[in-house]
Amino acid sequence: MKAAIYLVFVLTIIPIKSSQAIELYNCDFQSSPKGNPTQTWTKKAFLIPNIMNKITFNKTEKSLNTLLKLYSEYTGAKGLILGQVLDLENSIHSIESILEIHTLKTARLIQLALEGSYLLTDSQIDQKIISNLGLAIGISFQLLDDLSELTEDINDHELKINPFINLNSKSLFTILNKNLDTIQQTLDEYNLNESSKIMNEYFFKMSKIIQDGEKEIQKRIQGFLFSNLKL
Repeated sequence: MKAAIYLVFVLTIIPIKSSQAIELYNCDFQSSPKGNPTQTWTKKAFLIPNIMNKITFNKTEKSLNTLLKLYSEYTGAKGLILGQVLDLENSIHSIESILEIHTLKTARLIQLALEGSYLLTDSQIDQKIISNLGLAIGISFQLLDDLSELTEDINDHELKINPFINLNSKSLFTILNKNLDTIQQTLDEYNLNESSKIMNEYFFKMSKIIQDGEKEIQKRIQGFLFSNLKL
């Protein structure tokens, strides 16, 4: 995940032509990296063509300073680093705690990629909307990953830290669906059609994994129904 996001960050601060950025995006998109669907998606989704094709690289030094401050905030001691520490401490004792970890450890990086590109473009979309989109993607990404793990033969430690097993699964499904709604509504409202294609590809793959493993999940989460997910 980090490599893909840092690639976007590099693209936003190096003064290259937007056509070069799009070409680099297309090369990555057309590749077939090995790994599970989640890993494949992370290598694609953050090279957002709807943002990248509007980059003019004519922003002022002030925008670059803002971008670097954002980078420091999202990846520093109150961002990614704190998320990693909380994760290593197994601080998953409430829904609030798992959402904090998912936000700091994952969503902040996605927000950085999206907001970083935004800061150097002439996009008319409000930065807060871009930030909220990144937050929703990050939380959805992690919760879907947590849920998909329950389709596999996982060890006792992984079961112990899985939030769907140890916390209120009904509340987590509500949060997941709310964030999925936010993603779809934002992509639709602002006509981010290419981004929608990438997200839908990811959702399709995760849907198949979860739907095919529905019976396995039901052994661990009583009453789980794939049809209740807004995928």
